[in-house]
Amino acid sequence: MEVDLDRLVEYVCGPNWRYATENCQDVISSLKDTYSSSDQYFWHRVSQFEARAIALGLYDNEPSFRDSDWEEQDLGVADPLDLDE
Repeated sequence: MEVDLDRLVEYVCGPNWRYATENCQDVISSLKDTYSSSDQYFWHRVSQFEARAIALGLYDNEPSFRDSDWEEQDLGVADPLDLDE
């Protein structure tokens, strides 16, 4: 299975992750400290993930989940008219 690493990093490390309480840097550090594996492929993928998070500027972003209608709220856009009524 092919994984789009950039998209995965944006999904996991982006500031809109609903239940995030830590940034990617903290989570990756915790993973490195607590997970014990001799699987070099696993650690290679973790390193790739970390490098992409840094490159995309998402490594140390603080979570700031927004509701699904955050754009409407920020822009002050009213609900669209219901033409079926």
